Amino acid sequence: MRGNAIVLNNRWGPQLVHYKSDPSRLSVVDEAILASPGGRLHVLATYWPFPPASSTLDQNLPDHSAPLRRGLYHRLSQYLHSQGSPDTPLDYARDTIQHWVQRHVSTPGHHSICGGDYNSLWDPDGGGGGGYRSPLRDWALGIGLRSRRDDLPPTQSCVTRPSTQLTGGSEIDHVLYNSPTMRLHHYSIGTDGLWVGLSDPRPILVGFSPLPLAHL
Repeated sequence: MRGNAIVLNNRWGPQLVHYKSDPSRLSVVDEAILASPGGRLHVLATYWPFPPASSTLDQNLPDHSAPLRRGLYHRLSQYLHSQGSPDTPLDYARDTIQHWVQRHVSTPGHHSICGGDYNSLWDPDGGGGGGYRSPLRDWALGIGLRSRRDDLPPTQSCVTRPSTQLTGGSEIDHVLYNSPTMRLHHYSIGTDGLWVGLSDPRPILVGFSPLPLAHL
């Protein structure tokens, strides 16, 4: 099954004051909170399970993880049914993130970063296809999350899910954030040969400044 990992180095680690996973215990959303004089930093990792409906996927993109995605979507659907919830897995992932982010940033000076595989394009014109049809942009802006497009040139290309020929693809993985002071100054995709055959999504490398704790 899919899952998330939030790894902290020896500088960030001592600042950890809270960690938990979403109530389903399926690691659809995980959160870590780091304490600092410049406001608490809220880090979310997420994976949005996608339904096993091949008609909604771009057939030109590799889909090595389809059996795992079907399993997680099914397990989350079962969990929601057991709770008497009418929500879909997509509703659950979005609502969990919205609740946690808005609760955290309701305290002045706090910061929130949410990164992961959203299985969604930022907007319908994003190119490449794949993932949920509803654009990520409307949901993210609606709950106060910024994207790379707010701080960096809009012409930047970020393919996180390559095509079979590795000549194109789509951007369905994103890092979003809400902060009164931090802004993105670097955003790139790991394209080293190591990732070919290891994982169809590519890692996103980001840099923020100023950080809430000067020595980090």
